[in-house]
Amino acid sequence: MKTKDLETTSPDAIVLSDDKEQAAQKIIKKYVVIAISAGFVPVPLLDLATLAGIQLKAIHEIGKLHGHDFSENAGKSAITTAISTLSANPVSRIGASLLKVVPVIGGALSTVSFHGYAAASTYAIGNLYHRHFANGGTILDFDPKNAKESYRKLMKKYKSSDDTAAAPATA
Repeated sequence: MKTKDLETTSPDAIVLSDDKEQAAQKIIKKYVVIAISAGFVPVPLLDLATLAGIQLKAIHEIGKLHGHDFSENAGKSAITTAISTLSANPVSRIGASLLKVVPVIGGALSTVSFHGYAAASTYAIGNLYHRHFANGGTILDFDPKNAKESYRKLMKKYKSSDDTAAAPATA
């Protein structure tokens, strides 16, 4: 399945074994929790780099679940490009990160807003790649431009979720 098909494919339409679906959701939840910690990185912009690394690791683990090994530089490059392309409002993310240079209040504001973004973004990216791999896609045929709307919907879904793992996103 090509990435553009993700736009019209409901996440519920994917038929996987319960074990694989549960394993994928467990991986995603694990990395959502880890991603929240990136907000505590006190150095502006390093928090964004840390988040990208966490998301890269999450995609790698989801890929392995689906039988993909992308230790090659091309795979890592493709994922990095996808993460940067999908990320909503990169200018506002950079601005929020740079708030950390403002004594006391800047760090607090940046950290609070970053937690929700990091969690929702990791959830969305993890689910996008999981759906892509589950439908026969590879790391090299993922098209982030065609997945942007699905990414936004998944971010919104996460932020409105009652799931206990989603609680930090509402802060």
